[in-house]
Amino acid sequence: MFLHAIVYLSAWSQSGSLHKMQEIDNAAGAVAGVAMFVLGLPTIGWFVRKSYEVIYILIFIVLWGELGLTSTVFYMVHVLMFILIMIMVGMHRPKISTHSLVIVIFTSCMWFSDRLLRLAKICWFSVGNHATVTALLGDTVHVRLTRNVSCRPGSHVFLWLPSIRLFETHPFTMVSSSPPEFVIRAYDGFTRDPYYLAHKKQGQLLRCSMDGEYGQVPNFVEFDKVVFVAGGSGASFTFAIALGSLDTLAARNTSKQIEFLWAIRSLESLEWFEPQLAKL
Repeated sequence: MFLHAIVYLSAWSQSGSLHKMQEIDNAAGAVAGVAMFVLGLPTIGWFVRKSYEVIYILIFIVLWGELGLTSTVFYMVHVLMFILIMIMVGMHRPKISTHSLVIVIFTSCMWFSDRLLRLAKICWFSVGNHATVTALLGDTVHVRLTRNVSCRPGSHVFLWLPSIRLFETHPFTMVSSSPPEFVIRAYDGFTRDPYYLAHKKQGQLLRCSMDGEYGQVPNFVEFDKVVFVAGGSGASFTFAIALGSLDTLAARNTSKQIEFLWAIRSLESLEWFEPQLAKL
């Protein structure tokens, strides 16, 4: 990108044709280049260590005129920059004969199709679906959905709780899928909000939906011995896999050696997975 710009600017400068940058197609190319540069900043190690969120927040303020939700800044900037790049690259090379416009249209169609598919999933799983949020010890919340789904153990979904964040979905690993259950440790941003809500009133019923399942997990029952290692609330994944493996082995009327190692900071954490521990 930079080499492309340097070569053209150098040639135009030598020929006295820098005024060509005022043409719409060339100006659009410059805007696309700036957007690509913004997206490329997180790939620089020094920039990552210096908390790139600060820069993205400033960009978000410039684009929207207000701060909005800081937890969505990173995602929103990427989406906005992608849309801007697609539009500007299309304007930069508007002729079908160059094939660049074909690539832009194809890429844009793929992206919008993915967005529409995800939206359709959220709409489908929102029908008759509610979430019960319960505060647990150790700044943790248990979320249980009412609508059963068929998902592979260890898979994750994007959870949507509109009463907490209307325009956000967040990925969480399901402890079980019939019904879907999640154990969420409260930190900053979205994970803190359902905990505060449940702490005020236990067992609140909220509108919800989800998008998923996602993730590829190997078939652990094919191994002679399986050792699961987990720490804290990250045990959602390993508990789901372990219990799923036990169910599969029971259905096959066979047995294998499974070891489960779970590191926790305090005994309070045992409450998070009491039903799962009882089954193990």
